Amino acid sequence: MVDDSLYILEKMKDLNLSVSTQAYNSILYIDIESKNEHSYSTVVDGLCRQQKLEDAVSFLRDSEWKDVSGPSVVSFNSIMSAYCKSGFVYTAKSFLCTVLKCRLVPTVYSHNILINGLCLAGSIGEALELAGDMNIKHGVEPDTVTYNILAKGFHLLGMIKWTPDVITYTILLCGHCQLGNIDKGLRLLKDMLSSGFDLKLNSVVIPCSIMLSDLCKTGRIEEAFSLLGEVDMAIWLYDEICSKRILPNSRTSGAMLLGLCRKGILPEARALLNSLISTGCTVDITLYNIVIDGYAKSGYVEEALGLFRGVMESGVAPNVATFNSLIYGYCKTQNIAEARKVLDAIKSYGLIQNFINLFINHLRINLIIYKG
Repeated sequence: MVDDSLYILEKMKDLNLSVSTQAYNSILYIDIESKNEHSYSTVVDGLCRQQKLEDAVSFLRDSEWKDVSGPSVVSFNSIMSAYCKSGFVYTAKSFLCTVLKCRLVPTVYSHNILINGLCLAGSIGEALELAGDMNIKHGVEPDTVTYNILAKGFHLLGMIKWTPDVITYTILLCGHCQLGNIDKGLRLLKDMLSSGFDLKLNSVVIPCSIMLSDLCKTGRIEEAFSLLGEVDMAIWLYDEICSKRILPNSRTSGAMLLGLCRKGILPEARALLNSLISTGCTVDITLYNIVIDGYAKSGYVEEALGLFRGVMESGVAPNVATFNSLIYGYCKTQNIAEARKVLDAIKSYGLIQNFINLFINHLRINLIIYKG
């Protein structure tokens, strides 16, 4: 009679009558045909997240275990974790005995929850004792998390003065990369760089190289540039890519050229473009346009025009963006006559319609901004 039960429950709520957890439990599971351990552990975890620890314990104790063998370790882990977070470490520890009484095997995660709680409570001795009992009494091997928790516990209590150095970060980075945890490695490298390490120190090159290598192997080269941000570091990374015989793609080269031009380092940008051309890399009009635009916006129109001639000689077809940069450069230097000549040249390349469309779109955007 599920509908009748729900009706009574609603009436009780309307009358502001308290409803016990057991009543909710009965209704929650009364019409579930197939119950499993996951169903129970999900409810327990939900109650724990709402800080309803007594309800979670009551639910675990009062539930009928007809369809499953009994409560799982996962449910007890949720309860122990919630009690530790609330500051009741020894209450959480008492549940480890309950786990054993239920003939369940506590996992390494179960132990780590309690060890972390004991360390935060200042009971480092008990934490060490529990870590020692893991293998002897329960047949569970401590993992990296266990040792990290203990190290952090010693550090919090001031028993060791430990500050991670480059070697520490390098070891951790190697571990993450070997396990394929590239994102965790990136976060760790960001932490390192934000901790005040000088990017130009030789010692910092090693962890950066490790991260660079794995980013390149997984095709995430652009992330390396965006991660470090600085142009001089990006140049170093680019050199590292080339030294490792990893051919940079057009996007990578474009990012480098764009960064150099935006910083006004035009000689280096031109040198990089020349290097790409001389090594036989595919240099499309987009890469030429970046440097031409850089020259034009800095007022070096003759250099932009000289590179434009190089484009024509190489057989690469210019596009509207190429001519736009030249027109911009001439207008900036107030050489309107030459700007008109470039505009006439657009017609000979059959790009006039594209240019007109671009110009119309530009006017529309300005009109919208004006009306706004």
